Amino acid sequence: GNDVDVSASHDNSGQPIEGRSLGQAKNQRKQVDQDAQLLANRIALLRQEEARTRKKIEETKKRVDDIMDTKKKNEERIRRKQEFRANQEKGVAQNKEAISRIRQQRQQGRENAKNAIQAAKREDCNHLKAQRRDNEERKREHIHRVQQENAIKGKIIRDQVKMSQQRIKQHKLAKQENFKKSYENRIAEEELMKAQKEKEVMEMEMLEMELIKQLQNTQMIQKSAYEDLENALQSKSFSQAKDNIDGGQSKS
Repeated sequence: GNDVDVSASHDNSGQPIEGRSLGQAKNQRKQVDQDAQLLANRIALLRQEEARTRKKIEETKKRVDDIMDTKKKNEERIRRKQEFRANQEKGVAQNKEAISRIRQQRQQGRENAKNAIQAAKREDCNHLKAQRRDNEERKREHIHRVQQENAIKGKIIRDQVKMSQQRIKQHKLAKQENFKKSYENRIAEEELMKAQKEKEVMEMEMLEMELIKQLQNTQMIQKSAYEDLENALQSKSFSQAKDNIDGGQSKS
């Protein structure tokens, strides 16, 4: 927006040689460069989010495995307790006290598991909020830096244009034909650079789409892992409830 448009060469009658200008070609090429940089930043953020999500999935899977191992140990402990009860007909008071203590421990275990899940969710939420704030701050800083660079480049270009116009005015009649050829070559080079950069941008956009799709799939895996965790906790609670029922029947 700060770049100055360099006017096309004129013939002796003052009419433009070409309908396009070098400034327009440069502006288009610079806009493609800026789009490519912004796209590269977004791709980097997507890759960071992909790595963090996969790490969370591994942590969740480990927690599921730990809970399932605990469940198996509890089931074995319950089996042994049932065999012990079948061979015991004395010590009713002691059994009642033991059952009460076990119930308290189970309740505490359920509460601890629930609190751990809630704490993990809060931690994830806070982390996402902090990451969004950091991303917005980096984006603002980048835009400010680009604006400053464009302002400096614009001044340099305006100064160069002013000097170029003075030289063109002094040597217009003698060098008009050579300038026309050079001017067209420079436009062709800028358009070639623009076409190459547009190709790169197209490839980067395709990569961005693939990364977004990959991240969506990864997030679905993460959701499934959380569901496995919830199911494991529910299964654990069911086994504990069954143990309580069996204990009540033995008393009766």
